[in-house]
Amino acid sequence: MIDGDTFWVDIDYGFRMGGQQKLRLRAIDTPELSTSAGARVREAVIEMLAPVSFVVLTTSRTDKYDRYLADVFCLPGATTADEVLEHGVYLNQRLLDE
Repeated sequence: MIDGDTFWVDIDYGFRMGGQQKLRLRAIDTPELSTSAGARVREAVIEMLAPVSFVVLTTSRTDKYDRYLADVFCLPGATTADEVLEHGVYLNQRLLDE
């Protein structure tokens, strides 16, 4: 986790291929990490994602800093992508609601 809206993920591309990518949550703009509000948001997102073993994400483009803009879905305890898509939490919306 870099800050409240940007983080690194390990991506499984399938066929035993994968890599790391820096993601920015689409439509989310949290306070800078150098502020107390930014530090609180970062810790809140870490807490939300702590029980999650994997996420499902969609993305279609990068921003000016070459980060993929992503919509992230997660579900603690899920073991399949179908479970996450059917019952998961849309992280971007949850952050907007809070």
